[in-house]
Amino acid sequence: MQAKIAKVGDGFGLLLPKELLDACGIGEKATVIVQNRTLIVAAQDWRPRQGWDEALERAAAATADEGEDEETLAHWANLPAAAESLRTELNPVPEAVLREKPTPYGNRQDQGGT
Repeated sequence: MQAKIAKVGDGFGLLLPKELLDACGIGEKATVIVQNRTLIVAAQDWRPRQGWDEALERAAAATADEGEDEETLAHWANLPAAAESLRTELNPVPEAVLREKPTPYGNRQDQGGT
């Protein structure tokens, strides 16, 4: 959706349709966050990760109710060890690479840089 930005006094205003604000629960005040050059506009009482604690508690309770069988627990317990052994087999770190000098980036003085 495209929105118009209008000059308001010494600042600017972002003009949004009332229906859009109502759908988001935004009244006369809002929370505005800048993240990765993006504006996030939310209801005033909104906070990042709101509701995550309750959702995690419900998920943990649901998992505890279902119970884990011994085979599943053994599978999950062995995953870190299996992943570590696989990583060392696939990506051995050669000693020569560790001794190499890092190559500079950007304009070096001998390349006509400023």
